[in-house]
Amino acid sequence: MPVNKFVQFISPLQIIREAIAEAIYTGFGIHLKCHEIALEATFPKYSAHYTSSVAIALCPRLAQDSLTIAEAIIKLCIQTCRKSSYGISLDNSSENRDIDSQWQIQAVGKGWLNINFTEQYLGEILLLLEKLRIAAIEDTNGIWQKGFLISDQYIIEDNYAYARCCALIRLAYREHLLPLVLEKNSKTIFTEVKPVETSLLVQNLAIADYLMSAQENCTERNHKKIQEKQDKLSRSLADVFLQFYDQCRIFGVNRDIACRRLLLIRITQKFLLALAPTNINYTMYL
Repeated sequence: MPVNKFVQFISPLQIIREAIAEAIYTGFGIHLKCHEIALEATFPKYSAHYTSSVAIALCPRLAQDSLTIAEAIIKLCIQTCRKSSYGISLDNSSENRDIDSQWQIQAVGKGWLNINFTEQYLGEILLLLEKLRIAAIEDTNGIWQKGFLISDQYIIEDNYAYARCCALIRLAYREHLLPLVLEKNSKTIFTEVKPVETSLLVQNLAIADYLMSAQENCTERNHKKIQEKQDKLSRSLADVFLQFYDQCRIFGVNRDIACRRLLLIRITQKFLLALAPTNINYTMYL
């Protein structure tokens, strides 16, 4: 099964995993590979965009309380980030940034690590995912397209979500909301958003991060297992998108709001396409 290839993509989640891995090695002498540090998209179920149970997993090895481990990781993580390049711009500039302007990390409960992005950083991520290019997927008249063999079997919810994305994009062109003309100000593009908009963005980032990790590590050789994982991610993304579709208007709202939501729709359409099996034909929705 071919792995989707990304062009010049730095995942914000990979940056965080690297910082956590270095903190664990510095504080406890344990070397973990980045792909061993899971970050789960948990917003809005929990008050964090992503969570990690790595401190809880280390508890038996270190014979320490997991919350104490989590707090030590955070302290070392912040120290490491403030004297390194983990607080960096996503726009390929050479500007080093204070991580507090991008993300915060907290220890909660039994030792969970809760990670939250700032509004400005979410805006940067939104623009990053919009610009992200995936090999064999091209922007044709505002809709992402990829050649597929014909098949009649696919998950209904995913098909419906994909069809809604395409229909909204076509309607946006008819209403002259597309093509997007953005000032691309990441400081304001993701302000005063509904929770479901944030949820849709963090789900899309989690998928981009997963696909990038699969491309770099190629840890799973079982094609069936890979597709099962991608089907699960696709169902989760479709579910969140349909919540977004029910709660967020595109037309008859402030143009800046409409543009932000159209970016989310285009990004979602792109990743539903990237996750689809290679024998699926989506051209019927174009």
